[in-house]
Amino acid sequence: MRKTVKAMAAYGIRHDDIARVVGVTGKTLRKHYRGELDTGHIEANAQVAGSLFQNAKGGNVTAQIWWTKTRMGWSEKRDDDDGAAKDKAREVRDAVDEMRKRTRVNSD
Repeated sequence: MRKTVKAMAAYGIRHDDIARVVGVTGKTLRKHYRGELDTGHIEANAQVAGSLFQNAKGGNVTAQIWWTKTRMGWSEKRDDDDGAAKDKAREVRDAVDEMRKRTRVNSD
């Protein structure tokens, strides 16, 4: 039952709905399955992040772009007055090229 609770928590199912499936009240669920409820979503996020990271390292350009925007704070905003947009675009291209090189070296 603990695996079920943890999996449902990982999928983002509301605690009251999990309690209904388990056959207990929300209060009882939280009392006896606190650990599963608290960590299920963390472990799910870690697995998804790991997959994303592996895809980015493996040459998936969409994953690489998403990673640079969300994890590295880069954006596609244009600021032509000082050339910042061109510099950022160059940085993104360089980062993607570097990831590709590392992937080739690590896979050889």
